[in-house]
Amino acid sequence: MNRLRLLRETKGITQAEFAKIMNAAPSSVSCWEIGTNEMDYSTLIKAANYYGTSVDYIIGREAVIDRLTEEEKSIITAYRNSREDVKKAPAGMRLSHLCSTGQTIFLSVRFQNPLEWMSLGTEKQIPWY
Repeated sequence: MNRLRLLRETKGITQAEFAKIMNAAPSSVSCWEIGTNEMDYSTLIKAANYYGTSVDYIIGREAVIDRLTEEEKSIITAYRNSREDVKKAPAGMRLSHLCSTGQTIFLSVRFQNPLEWMSLGTEKQIPWY
């Protein structure tokens, strides 16, 4: 499947909606998606920015959809620069250490199975082991 189409469908918008965002005709979007026409460079950059991906992903030069935010890059850098014993400690121990230092912690938790999230009830408290 064409990556532009995949991105559009993942975003849940129609060709007409994407055309309006891109300031283009709906027929242009259709042609881009089936490969009969190519986007000009400025339109390609605008599409990549809208979808939060890279031009290279859209044109097929890389397989990664998402670009890292500056915050994500700083987290990765901090992890890479941390001591080896901290890296090897279980997540709960690292979290306990951060809590004991009085630092504010913001967590983003992803569940592989949506039922795991639903099973937490209305309080959404996650036990740490």
